[in-house]
Amino acid sequence: TITVNRGKRTGKRRLFAKSQHFTGQILLRTGTNTQEGDYQSMSYRIFQNKTVLITGHTGFKGSWLSMWLKSLGAKVIGVALDPPSQPSHFEVAGLAEILEDHRLDIRDGSALKSLVSQIQPDFVFHLAAKALVRESYNDPIVTYQTNVLGTLNLLEALRPLKTKCTCILITSDKCYENVEWVWGY
Repeated sequence: TITVNRGKRTGKRRLFAKSQHFTGQILLRTGTNTQEGDYQSMSYRIFQNKTVLITGHTGFKGSWLSMWLKSLGAKVIGVALDPPSQPSHFEVAGLAEILEDHRLDIRDGSALKSLVSQIQPDFVFHLAAKALVRESYNDPIVTYQTNVLGTLNLLEALRPLKTKCTCILITSDKCYENVEWVWGY
């Protein structure tokens, strides 16, 4: 079971201003007007009963995206390495129990192509990458292989699909504070 904040004021930052996830509708605040009732309905029914592949689903953003899409009625299939931290949001939220979890390195093009061919996704959210932080600087070859060739492997795995598939490539590079620099990015 996924518990969703339904827009009640709890004193904590809300994930969504108002939500009706289980009916496939999300109401998002528009503009800068913060008065109650200033919402625009946007339909996310497009994900209902669709197969969605998420690469990097064990990471922070991937795990939240997995939960959100699952709550919208999508069949979520994840491809990633083991969670990058302990504890991890993926494990604490018990996501392995509610979605199809595949541990696969996106640098392995043939394994990725085989999985994509098997699942025939309607949507792909590509978040898998090697973060460009100290570890990546220490091993730039693996970073390049993962971020560039891994993305190419995914696109090549999607190319032979006979059905329509929407692929969204996402990066979070430099979205977190880097304490080694004294200026912004």
